[in-house]
Amino acid sequence: MRFQRLPYAAFNVKPDAMAEPDRQLTARLSQSLSSKFRPTRAQKHWSFPHWALDVTAGGDRFLVSVHKSKARKDGWILRIIPGAARVWLALLRQQTAEHVFAELFAVCREIHVCLATTPGVVDPYWGFSKTQPTVWTPEQLFEMKYKQEGWTGP
Repeated sequence: MRFQRLPYAAFNVKPDAMAEPDRQLTARLSQSLSSKFRPTRAQKHWSFPHWALDVTAGGDRFLVSVHKSKARKDGWILRIIPGAARVWLALLRQQTAEHVFAELFAVCREIHVCLATTPGVVDPYWGFSKTQPTVWTPEQLFEMKYKQEGWTGP
């Protein structure tokens, strides 16, 4: 499956705002998301060298990772990746993906609030891939996705 069907957020971190933005942002996300999504403690995963945490939304698990952008000097990327086989299968079968995207939308909305209120984080935007348009909020992102897929709405 291609990552172009999965949402990401990109943003800048002011150079003097945080010593270790990836570690500090995932820890802040873990704390911020704890009331709704039962996240794990932020840590570097053995499978790849990024700081990440698992969140549970609607019974499905997602991995949220933060890593430095290769293209932008002060840029960072936050990716949301399915953490369960059932979610991967739903996304592969487009007709069952609407439910998964509704859960992803709730996670993205909370992540956006956390990023927007974090000192030193500036210019967050959302997208699905480098080739598709980007937008300022998760609401705009999922509205675009629902129109593209012909879904009825969250």
